[in-house]
Order: sequence, then structure tokens, then C-alpha cells
Amino acid sequence: MQRAVIDLPCNLGPKVSDWAINVLGRSAGDGVTGSGQVVYGAQPRWEATLTLSGFGRDRVLAWEAVRAKLKGRVNVLRVTICDPYRATMAEIGVPPGDAGETPHEDETLFDDGTGYDYEPTFRATETYERGAEELVFDPTSIGNALQPGQWFSHDDWPYKVTGIWQEDGGLARIAFEPPLRREIPEGADITLRATGLFAFESDLEGRLPRQLGKSGDATVNLVEWISRP
Repeated sequence: MQRAVIDLPCNLGPKVSDWAINVLGRSAGDGVTGSGQVVYGAQPRWEATLTLSGFGRDRVLAWEAVRAKLKGRVNVLRVTICDPYRATMAEIGVPPGDAGETPHEDETLFDDGTGYDYEPTFRATETYERGAEELVFDPTSIGNALQPGQWFSHDDWPYKVTGIWQEDGGLARIAFEPPLRREIPEGADITLRATGLFAFESDLEGRLPRQLGKSGDATVNLVEWISRP
């Protein structure tokens, strides 16, 4: 089945988002010693619960257009992980005039008055194969701003940084989860404005009631599309 990818604009994004890695563990029953056994899947996936809150008329209509194009679980959503704790443009060292004016999901800008048009990226210093759990890069390209707990992505595969260490020659090594789902070629751009491809958990996610004079509120449960080509 050919699935269309529908972009979710960040300024149409959620008020609250809860992201977690589901390692897809399943109980294998108790062993003969009485201890429990768990079998894990070959590839974990990100799952998210997004809270859409305070939507007025225009945003309700825009969201319903996106939701209609998704056709339930048929198509997938390209979601920008609008992390309120990500590195700011000022921390990365981008002059305010170069950073753009696209706002966050709550229609605000960074503290330095900048938005999302600038794409903060760094490059892989070598080719990293699927399954890799660390990579090396030049941290000065992003102002040494990356920290554990923050996000990056390549080709719409999102990862969360779990550790960072200085290497010789001014380079840095980062550890991340989950392990690489696809190869990252040498010289490839890796973005701090992380994105991922997600499907609705059920066909009826994200329904927003239309009530004149009242804001729209909904919860959307998403699962990562890990079987993509």
C-alpha cells in the first residue's frame, strides 16, 4: 500500500506532547526459577500522545483538513518534535536576523525572538551503519549546544541523545537511543529540528468538537511508522 506523507506544521502542533520509546517487550511467562521472562522486538518504535488544546476556529479547520487527508491509519503524519527544551538559536550561535520567524506550537518565538525557518544541522564524520549507538561530529557547527535528553533526526528517523563526550581534535561523541534504524552516510546532514513519520493509533484519533465560542481540545495517539521503505 502506498502511503502519503502529510506534514503537521509546528504552529499547528500540540500544547503538550509525551514521547516514549516502546521496546515492544512481550511476556514469555515465568521461568522454572520463578523469574519472569520478557522477549523484545527487533526494532523499538517511538510512540506519542499529543494534546491539542485551545484551538480556535482557524486551527480547528486546519487540523480537520490534515486529519481528513490522513484517512484514519491509511496515511502518515510527518511530525516535528517541538521540544520546549531544545537548544535555542542563541545557544547555537545563530544571529536573530538569520533564524526565521516561524513560531512554536503555542505561536510564540524563542526567547531571542527567532523562530523555526533556520535548520540547525551537523554532519556525520563517517558512514554509520544501521544498529550503531554512537556517532562522532563537530560540535562547533551547532555552538556546542547539544545536550543529553535533546533530539536529532536523519531522514525522518528521530533519536534522543543519552550522553555526550569530548573527543580529540575538537570533535564530540554522542550516544543515543534507539540504535540507528537506517544507515547515515558520511557527510550527511543531521538536524536538531527532529522529525518523524507517525500513524494514528486508531482511525478515530484527534476528533475536535465544533462548538461556537469554545476552543477545541483533543488527544492524538501516534505510533512510529517503522516498516517504511
